[in-house]
Amino acid sequence: MKILKNQNAHIYLCFQSIFKIQPSFDYVLIDIIQADPIGHVILQASRYAMQTEKLNSRLKDALSQRFCGHQEDECPAMLNAHSRIHFIPRVKSDEVLELMQQSDVILHPFPFGGSKTASDAINAGVPLVIFPQRYLRGRMAAVFF
Repeated sequence: MKILKNQNAHIYLCFQSIFKIQPSFDYVLIDIIQADPIGHVILQASRYAMQTEKLNSRLKDALSQRFCGHQEDECPAMLNAHSRIHFIPRVKSDEVLELMQQSDVILHPFPFGGSKTASDAINAGVPLVIFPQRYLRGRMAAVFF
């Protein structure tokens, strides 16, 4: 992430467990990448490589649909967009605040969120973007506002 900061990139960190990143949230990440040409989305890799690969593949498919249509599987625009989505290894609890402080924005996925990550983002002094949901699992971060 420090390399991206040195390049003046905008860093959107979504540091949640992969199971919380549902297909409906994929399009939020893609919208961010499309709207911000110097934006990079940073996601936490799973403890299990297969889960990370599955999410990465799902994101590639959604990017291909958005940028390439039905013409081809991998077009230059899709490859550029995909190059700005990064998976980084999990970090220890005491390193999370430092990681967040290197970010420009913390993204909270829906329909699942979490209160610990929201609390950490607020403590790190980084803007936190949430989308409160109908059920408690997607409203926990909203209690901080």
